[in-house]
Amino acid sequence: MARVGPRLLGVSCLAALLPALAVTGAARTGGGQLADAVLAVVDAEIVTASDIALARVLALHGFTPSASPIEAADVGRYVRVVLVLGEARRLAIDVPAAEVDDAWQSLETRAGGPAALDAWLRAVAVSSAWARRAVEAHVRWRRFIQLRFVELAFVAPDEVADEVGSAPVDAEARARAYERLRQAKAERALSEWLDARVKHASVRTLLGADERVPLPFAGFATGPR
Repeated sequence: MARVGPRLLGVSCLAALLPALAVTGAARTGGGQLADAVLAVVDAEIVTASDIALARVLALHGFTPSASPIEAADVGRYVRVVLVLGEARRLAIDVPAAEVDDAWQSLETRAGGPAALDAWLRAVAVSSAWARRAVEAHVRWRRFIQLRFVELAFVAPDEVADEVGSAPVDAEARARAYERLRQAKAERALSEWLDARVKHASVRTLLGADERVPLPFAGFATGPR
């Protein structure tokens, strides 16, 4: 059966299910076949191996494609994605349909066309609806960071001057320097905000620092391309 999207559980239900949802030792070490595994719970939202694998293979939320097993660092990174998306929903960050359509069409092109993408999604047991919602979530994640951090990052003229140095430069070079500084400040501010959110959120991770989880399906290693 194809997966259809993220899951939210009530607190009492979650407490009862967590022991059964934890990843088994065989799954962690690759000693058994793994269809999927719960790797974290963030404010009652379940994070599974296929959530992270899909983000990696589709290059969503700053992840990059990789055939390597999922590690604790991947889980921690996805926890931060969930926190960003939760705040974006709370603030009702708008997601233009045109941006989602463009992102989806780019994915189809990378896969070799709509039919090829559909075939790959079926092979990894991911519904097209879930995949499209994942792309939409990526657009929302990106817009939240742009609006909340990038556009509010202040770069003073003297900082740009220090960045470009004393040699004469044109306006384009100064603009590039300004953008580098703005992005760096935004990334620092985002990291600090997320550090604080992690401390105050309800986060439970189920993968140890030295443990690994194999990809749910081989297709997650190669991707739709």
